[in-house]
Amino acid sequence: MPNTGNARLDAAVGDVAAAFAEWIGSVEAVSAEIRPRRSLPRAVTPTDPRPPPG
Repeated sequence: MPNTGNARLDAAVGDVAAAFAEWIGSVEAVSAEIRPRRSLPRAVTPTDPRPPPG
């Protein structure tokens, strides 16, 4: 963490960095949850305008 000589500023920068790291972790967790769903075969419904796969 930076040392600006201003304790309040240094603490604020540390808080922002910690919040950003927490946010990045939550984004990675959601991405990891969604990724397997995207790799599953897509169900074809009768109203689907695209032809069935294969």
